[in-house]
Amino acid sequence: MPQMRDHVAAIPSRDKRIIRSRAALREALLQLLAEKPLEQISTLEIISLAKVGKATFYRHFSTKDQLLTDLAVDEIRDLLSFAAPLVAQVGNLESARALCSFIDDRRALWAALLNGGAAYQIRAEYIRQSCELIPSRLREAGQVAIEAATIYASAGTIELLAWWLGSAPHLSARDVAALLSKLVSVPKPA
Repeated sequence: MPQMRDHVAAIPSRDKRIIRSRAALREALLQLLAEKPLEQISTLEIISLAKVGKATFYRHFSTKDQLLTDLAVDEIRDLLSFAAPLVAQVGNLESARALCSFIDDRRALWAALLNGGAAYQIRAEYIRQSCELIPSRLREAGQVAIEAATIYASAGTIELLAWWLGSAPHLSARDVAALLSKLVSVPKPA
């Protein structure tokens, strides 16, 4: 941990303000998404809740959708970088357990993302990033089936996670992982 503090201390104060402002805007959007759909959230509400100026918001993002996309890109990248390598290493059930555990540890965030009016954007970004993980040799070889399977598995995963967080929060991450591994088969390159 000392290395992290040294790194943070080395960041110029202007950069620290940028990091704080972006974090405050993200947190405000997530808080509002937990209360209502994205379409009902105004940029002014985000700015007010984040306690930043209008110019600060527009310096970082042109729209609330861009703010959501920025947040989704990072969160999904973190999720996939954690869970995707496990598919090849330990198989479907164990990788599903890791994925569900990751989501469970960030339950409030993912519940807001998947059931707070942003599900379409999250689903699209999850599919996009999942498809980027397809090895280029398969893409170049024209193996359409692996891409189609990836899209199908990604969409199924997101829908199951949204159902869990919205309609079946009483289920454990382990229970959902078992369902996920049975219902959604993650494609493996040949």
